[in-house]
Amino acid sequence: MPHLSAEIHDLENSDPSLTLIEPNVMRGVEIGPLHHPKVRKCDGDVWYADFYSTNELRERYLKNATTRPHLDEIEDVDYVIKEQDSLWDVIGADGPFDYVVAAHVIEHIANPLGWFQGLERVLTDEDLSR
Repeated sequence: MPHLSAEIHDLENSDPSLTLIEPNVMRGVEIGPLHHPKVRKCDGDVWYADFYSTNELRERYLKNATTRPHLDEIEDVDYVIKEQDSLWDVIGADGPFDYVVAAHVIEHIANPLGWFQGLERVLTDEDLSR
């Protein structure tokens, strides 16, 4: 496996499973990056998805003392996934993607099996779903 670029933000140190991702040559989606994405846009072709728009996230986290100082650092959301939408419904037209990063997401999913099926539909055959 090629060595990952030194510029990649905490990929090797934050989560061992992310070492399989090569953002400089892969397309990906990160769900729920908030203000601390696992893969930064400057590191490669990554799109951000969340259950709220960027403005909605800033409004929601304005009341959170821990997050309030980072409101301007909240990443711009490319895709808003509403409760009635599947991942495929929202991002499928722009796929396929090589990887999906979703940290602290599963506990918010009403239908985890359906969500994983949606992941399967948006990923290439050489996926790195984690």
